[in-house]
Amino acid sequence: TVSAADVDKSIDNILKDNHLTLEQLTAVLARSHVKIATMRSQIASQIAWSKTVQQQYGDRVDISPDDVKAEMQRMAEGRNKPHFLVAEIFQAVDNPEDDAKVLKSMQEMEEQLRSGASFGELARQFSQNPTAASGGDLGLVVQGQLPKELDQALSTMRPGSLSEPIRSTGGYYILLLRARQEGEGTDIAKQPDVPVNEHPDSL
Repeated sequence: TVSAADVDKSIDNILKDNHLTLEQLTAVLARSHVKIATMRSQIASQIAWSKTVQQQYGDRVDISPDDVKAEMQRMAEGRNKPHFLVAEIFQAVDNPEDDAKVLKSMQEMEEQLRSGASFGELARQFSQNPTAASGGDLGLVVQGQLPKELDQALSTMRPGSLSEPIRSTGGYYILLLRARQEGEGTDIAKQPDVPVNEHPDSL
């Protein structure tokens, strides 16, 4: 169950993270033809899903020695490749005729991010991948680990920068490159990083 207080708390966090009043948030939603009641329902669904996953699977996590060995092997194989600390927002294209609609939605989200909106909060509200629960955090990924389109975009991005919507398998992605680590033995001149910020507003 999700109480009204649970939803109110989430909305309060959104307001604080984006430095908005409730009236301003309502106006922003209205410009996108979204009612505040719709947003409350979506937030309630996300909270319910998070609670369900935690209750059903929270005590079932079992990491075996083979799992640890496989992860160490993966890390060893990727030690000479760049590593990216990445966050994502994903929206699915379930039918080809929805492609333009989803792209427009993601472009509007990109505009909000470049205007100072919180990446983590937008990911929690609108991303359709499991990483939404953690604000879109994908963690550290090795070059070549993600689909080709995403991997190519990350290879050209600077830490702190935001991608345009990228069409890949299943739908569109917006990526935030938080940090980049070069592989072992890589002799590359250090470039100044763009300040890492959840609110990239000068990209």
